[in-house]
Amino acid sequence: MLVHASCVQWQNKGILFLGDSGCGKSSAALKLIEKGAHLIADDYTQVSADLIATCPDTTFGKIEVRGVGIVEFPALKSTQIDLAVICSPNFKEIERIPLEKKWAVGQKSVPLFYLNAFEDLFCLKVDLLLKQI
Repeated sequence: MLVHASCVQWQNKGILFLGDSGCGKSSAALKLIEKGAHLIADDYTQVSADLIATCPDTTFGKIEVRGVGIVEFPALKSTQIDLAVICSPNFKEIERIPLEKKWAVGQKSVPLFYLNAFEDLFCLKVDLLLKQI
């Protein structure tokens, strides 16, 4: 299934960034790449029934950097998805103490959280979420 999402592997965990255009999916990926994450896919991610993320061939190793253009980055071919994050610039959508949510494909699911990719503490929050799973 092709999903409107960006994906990285960070700390040996696959993180899928979901959301509307302009919500920060690519920015979220770039912030983590700056911290050592590996790019899997930008903007569109192929997700298998086993929650394996891959990149369509046409965009492999490329990421859109708003204001700069399409930039090439080293990329991995695939990763197991361990965490899904809906990127939301809407502060009111982000719960102070979130209830457990899941993002599912068929019978498989991963924890789902809402975060603001443009927030200064974004990378720290993703790191804290990874430690919980």
